[in-house]
Amino acid sequence: ELDPQLGDGHIALAMSELFYHWDVDAAYEHIQKGLGLNPGSALARQAFGMQLIVIGEAERAIEEMELAARLDPLSMLMLYSLAWAQLEAEHYQEVVEICDRILTTDPMFRAAYEGKGFAFMRMGRLEEAARLFERVVDITGDPYKGLAPRGYTFALMGRTDDARRTLEML
Repeated sequence: ELDPQLGDGHIALAMSELFYHWDVDAAYEHIQKGLGLNPGSALARQAFGMQLIVIGEAERAIEEMELAARLDPLSMLMLYSLAWAQLEAEHYQEVVEICDRILTTDPMFRAAYEGKGFAFMRMGRLEEAARLFERVVDITGDPYKGLAPRGYTFALMGRTDDARRTLEML
């Protein structure tokens, strides 16, 4: 309202429309306005990538996330967003490589452990996935962080008692 020519404002509105109102059309409109006002914005490219993931266009999302990561190469968020797009496109080895790159830079970046854990889970490497989801608890000191994927991994592993305990915590 204060400045309709502010690209970041449109991106913030887009994310609100996308994740709070689940209005992908309104989100798209704001993203396009934001990109038109600031085409070099990594955040705008990342938002567009998120919108593409939500509508099931993971391969196109990868292109936007790669551009976002090139525009802001030091941003762990942009790299992780690229990993998430790769996960949705079922490019699991790429997810692992991107998350490893993130963890080399910042070994406390919790989302990279989760992303890598999701990739391992989908690859059937359940023991490794479980260890990564446990690492999230170690980093945060919060037993509720990463709880849902941890419980799901336990269930896939046949660790019924652990899965039930996780479900009770949820």
